[in-house]
Amino acid sequence: MNPDENELIEAFTTLIRLPLPQLKTSLFHKAKELEHLYADELKEYRKIKRMIDPGKSEKKEKTGGPVKDINFEIKKIKGHWTVSPVGIPREIVNHIISHNLNPGIIKMQKFKLQGKMVGLSFEKQSRGCYTGSITEKGSEKETKKETPSKQAKKADKTGDLEILLYYLLNNEFLFNVINDVFLEKWKPLIDQGIINKKKVIED
Repeated sequence: MNPDENELIEAFTTLIRLPLPQLKTSLFHKAKELEHLYADELKEYRKIKRMIDPGKSEKKEKTGGPVKDINFEIKKIKGHWTVSPVGIPREIVNHIISHNLNPGIIKMQKFKLQGKMVGLSFEKQSRGCYTGSITEKGSEKETKKETPSKQAKKADKTGDLEILLYYLLNNEFLFNVINDVFLEKWKPLIDQGIINKKKVIED
């Protein structure tokens, strides 16, 4: 049985609301573990989101956004500790490798980086490998709020586009079928003005 998105949200929301700190910690650790496990899929998903709403993505990068997570990996290669992606501060690397951790134990703490506090989470995968993430809170700026109905419609449309693009990019047969129908039938009708945005709204 594959649960749908609403069932998953309801199940996790119910668990999160229970007054059990250990349960919340376990859920957080599991989420971080899954983020690392599906790092490639997450990267592709974020790429799709930028394709759908590039303006929103650019704004988040410029302001830092409410919360920004940076996942990283530290490995010992030929006696030297290296980190990816490039740009993770050396003080983070030195701080992590100074800990005597057992594999599978996730450590979470606040860390002062370049004069401000960030969230630091890391785990020892093996003797010469650590994975982790830096959580940085950015400054929030006031933005013009849309009405709830407009927000809901936009969210629904964005979500549908994300799902459609993901399936099209990862299923060649589906892409070929839909692309052929679009090019042969729908594109000519749209280009000729037989089908347009106004008519769709009126219908």
